[in-house]
Amino acid sequence: MGDDAGFDVAGEIKATFTRFSNQASQWTSATNESTFFTNSDNDLTDNENTVILGVAATRAIRQAKVGATRTMIDRTRDQVCLVPSRLAVDKTFGSGKLSRLVGKRIESHIPVIEKSKRPEGTFSNAGLRYDLETDECTCSGANL
Repeated sequence: MGDDAGFDVAGEIKATFTRFSNQASQWTSATNESTFFTNSDNDLTDNENTVILGVAATRAIRQAKVGATRTMIDRTRDQVCLVPSRLAVDKTFGSGKLSRLVGKRIESHIPVIEKSKRPEGTFSNAGLRYDLETDECTCSGANL
């Protein structure tokens, strides 16, 4: 259901591997660990009242998740006459995919994950200093 809208945008997808027990699953390495087959569980939750209004399982690709969100919003509107005024989503969506919500007067909100401290050894915000007068950014060298 949610996949259909996503696949219209995605074009033809040729699977590298297929899991015969669940052919709708997607081969992914989204967790930066070992690669595995997975599906995506998408839910539409009323955060104010802590009620799940809709659930849709899709392949673990952005287009399918966006399609599932559209389907759940439309289904909730049609079945219980409830339309969200604000939608909180994860960073998978990006701002471009949420532009459809603006026309429906739904404010989009993507929570920001705190990553100023970088445990994997890359430069963190704490090691950088910006000088407004010289318009220069310097690194303290702590991560070198």
